[in-house]
Amino acid sequence: PFGNEVEGRSQVVSYDVQDTVESSLPQLIKIFTSGDQVVRFDPKNPDDEQAAQQETDYINHLVMEKNNGFEVMYCWFKDALISKNGYVKAYYETEYEESTEMYRGLTDAQLQMLAQGEEIEVLEHSSYPDPTAQGNAAEMMQMGAPMMPQPMLHDVKIKCKESRGCIKIKNVAPESIMVSVDTQGLCLNESRFVQHREMMEISELREQGFDVPDDLGFTEDDTFHIE
Repeated sequence: PFGNEVEGRSQVVSYDVQDTVESSLPQLIKIFTSGDQVVRFDPKNPDDEQAAQQETDYINHLVMEKNNGFEVMYCWFKDALISKNGYVKAYYETEYEESTEMYRGLTDAQLQMLAQGEEIEVLEHSSYPDPTAQGNAAEMMQMGAPMMPQPMLHDVKIKCKESRGCIKIKNVAPESIMVSVDTQGLCLNESRFVQHREMMEISELREQGFDVPDDLGFTEDDTFHIE
């Protein structure tokens, strides 16, 4: 007994499906990942050979390194073996990365140039007279030159927000996909509609940039649709 038995239901557990799936997965994974190239671009003519090689290297790096292609394929094939359908979604996404930096001894011009960045936020700022300029100012006064504003140096702590675009390749649970019932083949482009539907927390929606009010007025059985 596992301790999770339900009264009135059979206590017999068969591992036939599990054994079949687990024994098939290694062979499927080997077919697609055993070589150095998961994807290969063939040149159309001799002039395209270098470009085709670059495209091949880039896409293989994108699939296998940036998006952990081995894990994606493993989940993809396992979903297909268990549920008859496996889904993978590829899309473009903008990621934001924040970092904190410290600068000391900046001149007025350097500080102004640094603060002009659109994704720069000044967290801390302190200023003090430039010690190297004090001696020069005294000499200029002795020579009768007009009094100039005291040059200042600045210590700042800033937060930088950098954005970058990237290609995401992720598994989608079969139960989250709805496909038109009259779809005949495997090509989803021929379906009347294909829908990816997910249940998400309000905090997750806000992280994606949606404006969701605090008081939705829903019960637990209701859903909230974002257009």
